Amino acid sequence: MSSAAPQHNTTLSLTELEALIRRAVKEAVHEEFARVLRQAPASAVENWSHEGPSDPAGDQLVLAEALAERDRYRTNPETWMKRGTFKEEMRGSLLARITADPAVLVGKPVIRDMRISVAQIVTAVAAGVPQSELLEDYPGLEPDDIQAALLYAANLVEEERVYPVLQPA
Repeated sequence: MSSAAPQHNTTLSLTELEALIRRAVKEAVHEEFARVLRQAPASAVENWSHEGPSDPAGDQLVLAEALAERDRYRTNPETWMKRGTFKEEMRGSLLARITADPAVLVGKPVIRDMRISVAQIVTAVAAGVPQSELLEDYPGLEPDDIQAALLYAANLVEEERVYPVLQPA
């Protein structure tokens, strides 16, 4: 004889539902980042395959450009932007690519009002999908969109606070 499990109905306000969804997304992103970090490949210091074929002439050109830029800074340092200001501007321009509209994917954070959610991009990156494949699979997606999705997810995790719940002895 089987007995049916008791069923309970719970009523949530829209605000409570949104908070519950945000918490679930944060937890999922946090778990996925942790999983990816556990499976992290060798660092770029150990593996230079991402650099492509050896190009001494190109390397010399890049070095010359960097040295010329350094010299321009030495002669006119006030024209350069402070690192903190640069980071804030870069962060702001990237995060501006993330939008949320109730009419698009039920208000989920998406890339530039397209029907590509931040969660889709972060999940794909966490699964090891190369950026080139993402750009091919999602027409209209740009490399900065992928960076924006990762930055958005990082900001969510950064804001997360975990408070231990003490169990009675």
